[in-house]
Amino acid sequence: MCPSEKPEHYFTSKHKSEIDIRKHIEFIRGQTLTFYTSSSVFSAEGLDEGTRVLIDNMILPTQGHILDLGAGYGPVSLWLTKEFQDQNQLKPQEIEIPHIYASEINDRALWVLNKNLTENKCKDVTILK
Repeated sequence: MCPSEKPEHYFTSKHKSEIDIRKHIEFIRGQTLTFYTSSSVFSAEGLDEGTRVLIDNMILPTQGHILDLGAGYGPVSLWLTKEFQDQNQLKPQEIEIPHIYASEINDRALWVLNKNLTENKCKDVTILK
């Protein structure tokens, strides 16, 4: 790297580094999810411990909107969506499903987030750049 070049961070919008796609299958709080990750995206090696602890201790809201700020490749948004879909199947008339917004600045993370939403059949997530 030349002295004038800045290193790429996962919070950089556009990346020039080579893309290295990886597939991970994770069991998270009752849900089996398939994640694609990539180089230049936070936690490309798989679900990080902090995100796992967050999801494991999350109290599900019963209405309103949810913002996943800095969604990355989407583990929080994906888990929430699958959990709400399961609850809706059990009690379709009793649950008002909150709408999920996944916000991300990293174009590469947005690309794998979209791929992960499709792969896991997650609907009704609005992606915000």
